[in-house]
Amino acid sequence: MLTLICTLWINTGFAQDKEKIYVHSDRNDYSQGDTIWLRNYLMGDVGSGIIYTEITDKNKQLICRTLLYCPDRSLFEGYLVLPDTIPNGVYLLRAYTNYLRNYGEEAFFQKEIMVGQPNEEPIVPWDFSCGFYPEGGKLCEGLLSRVAFKAVGSDGYGTEVNGILYNRRGDKITELKSLHRGMGSFSFIPQRGMNYYVEMESNGLTKRFELPIVENGLSLMCYELRDSIHVIVKGTDEVKNKQFFVNASVDDSIVYTNSALLGRNGYRIIIPTSYFPEGIVRFTLCNDQKIQEGERLIYIFGLDKININIIPDQPAYTVHNIVSLNLEATNALGMPVEGSFSIAVTESDTIIEQTKSFNIYAYHYLSSNLKGFIEDPGWYFLDSTPERRTALDILLCTQGWRRFVYSKLFDVEKDFEVRGRVFDAFNNPAKDISVNLFEMTNFNLLGESITDQDGNFGFIGFDASDGASFMLKAIPSQKNELLRIELHKRNPKSEINLIPKARYRYSLNPDSLSVTFAKSDAPHYSLSNEDKQIDLGEITVTQKRKPSPNKLAGRYKLDGDLLQKLNFNEGMTYALKILPSPNGLPLEAQSGRGGAQFVIQRGVNFEKSSWLEVTQIPVYQVESIEIIPSIKEKNRYGSSSRGKVIVTMKNAPRKPAESNNPSVLLLNPEGYCVHREFYVPPFDVSDTMNHSDTNKPKTIYWNPSVVTNQSGKASIQFLPSHANNTSNYSIIVEGLGFKSGFGYGTGIIKPDMKLNHKIK
Repeated sequence: MLTLICTLWINTGFAQDKEKIYVHSDRNDYSQGDTIWLRNYLMGDVGSGIIYTEITDKNKQLICRTLLYCPDRSLFEGYLVLPDTIPNGVYLLRAYTNYLRNYGEEAFFQKEIMVGQPNEEPIVPWDFSCGFYPEGGKLCEGLLSRVAFKAVGSDGYGTEVNGILYNRRGDKITELKSLHRGMGSFSFIPQRGMNYYVEMESNGLTKRFELPIVENGLSLMCYELRDSIHVIVKGTDEVKNKQFFVNASVDDSIVYTNSALLGRNGYRIIIPTSYFPEGIVRFTLCNDQKIQEGERLIYIFGLDKININIIPDQPAYTVHNIVSLNLEATNALGMPVEGSFSIAVTESDTIIEQTKSFNIYAYHYLSSNLKGFIEDPGWYFLDSTPERRTALDILLCTQGWRRFVYSKLFDVEKDFEVRGRVFDAFNNPAKDISVNLFEMTNFNLLGESITDQDGNFGFIGFDASDGASFMLKAIPSQKNELLRIELHKRNPKSEINLIPKARYRYSLNPDSLSVTFAKSDAPHYSLSNEDKQIDLGEITVTQKRKPSPNKLAGRYKLDGDLLQKLNFNEGMTYALKILPSPNGLPLEAQSGRGGAQFVIQRGVNFEKSSWLEVTQIPVYQVESIEIIPSIKEKNRYGSSSRGKVIVTMKNAPRKPAESNNPSVLLLNPEGYCVHREFYVPPFDVSDTMNHSDTNKPKTIYWNPSVVTNQSGKASIQFLPSHANNTSNYSIIVEGLGFKSGFGYGTGIIKPDMKLNHKIK
């Protein structure tokens, strides 16, 4: 009996319970202190409204982090500011939702960025390794088997190889050679009781590798022919006339199933490719006990790719002309596409090659569905030549993987929320207690929650921008009733285990962005014993400096990104301990009349505080910490005869008076990135004439929200006010259609200011 179920899969290529994130940043090369502009694309229907975006280093340290919040999930956009103290090197930009933490770091979006001038790579002895992957999972005796292989060098990249397959007697079976990035395949018929090995050579080094052992059981082969997928099931004598099952799934959702008895000559299944959406389809082969014996990934090419055409309004531009670009988005059939896109215009055209290698289309359909680091995923989609399609098929045979079964430990975050419990004086849950949530800027009441029989309460959907403060207050039902609020503990930060997967390779040509900046007159930053150093170049001392009569000798200030770097994990306690004391006594011992004063500055208001109160301040709200030594003269903080510790807050609300009442609790949640627009100068020629080329930004235009209309069209304008005769500008557009499809487009403004556009 043959049971056939074919399910048409009409969606954008992902299951309903999965999420994917793609981050379009304005570029991949940055300098210390730069702003990274972000547009995060969240795909899937899980419903998350919060995306965490971070920069980490190779030592698994968190450098900076932002939270992007969009309740309707239409536009996640924001920025990250790089500290001006971090060393040159490769860093990892990663993004995830709380729900994606269930799948581990492999499911996060991850991309390498370069900060500063590229470091010299250490010279290490050359070596390589090679893995072998029989199609369908194993080598079956007496059956034609195709074996894919991948060779990786000691530098972490694929290395081209050639070799010879031998049996254990030393008989030559076949020759093999890699096709692309160290990957290739070969076919042979393994024999019962025989072992096989390959002698492989790369860069003059020859090594021996053993093939997997020969087994009994089922064999699975798949290939595409004339718009159909051919699935061939064969087996050894032990499984003849037994039932088998073949399932096809897309993102873990089964879209096709077939069951039959295995005949003497095997079994062939032919499925039209139109049954499947664009992307990776996983075929799984199970035996009569429904135990999986083989797996094979096939890529289905469809019509989801969006072509973005960049059209200038005139053939050439002078230095101070307004550049007007018209964007046209069409699908594979030439029909207009309504969608949302982000656009970046930068000074270097090298970013175009990076975009060809790594873009939203290649990430969504390929990189995010495979295990491990994929070199140049965009290369497989540059055209439809047989070489690229064969290389893509071999990639799926080597780095295809099976999604693991997991327990859902992390909930979907659609909004900001706080949950907790209320207890009475005897530590019993207090039911039917009113809990109020106040916003502390104007002491507004945001909402009321009534505890259940277990004392639980919660609030969701309140606005928690960066720096916001809140207060929870439990209202006693009886006079003098003692209540205690306890919040449910949660940690929205994911562990950092992965590091940049491969070294960042640069062609150090004199026109590259990083090298150009390194050779410019811009200040050079470095770290020495945690101190920031700025190389100002050669200077000439002409006379001695006259001492200032009002100099506050010994004054010390810790601020900016250096403050964030020093105490990101340890908190304010660590930051205060590394500062010098204003009067020789340890800061934590300052108390009483003889101790230094702790002052918190919020705008123009000053509040006297204690050591304990200062250490409880969230680090991200602190602008600077300033030590004023013990001197008798007055300053803007008043007399400092005992010394002062001035903690200046960012633009945050005034902190309410501390209370020892456990029924009152102060909240300083991690807030979302407040919207900030990329600065675009006015379209005024007289204003732009005064700009200096030495201060030109690397990103001259960034727009995270370009929406095409029903005709698939949109237009943007920008002024290349800093252009000179040697500037090259690249234009990168990435995004997705409202109904389906992903795409990107590139364009170049040449030094003569003529716009050459490309469709990729």
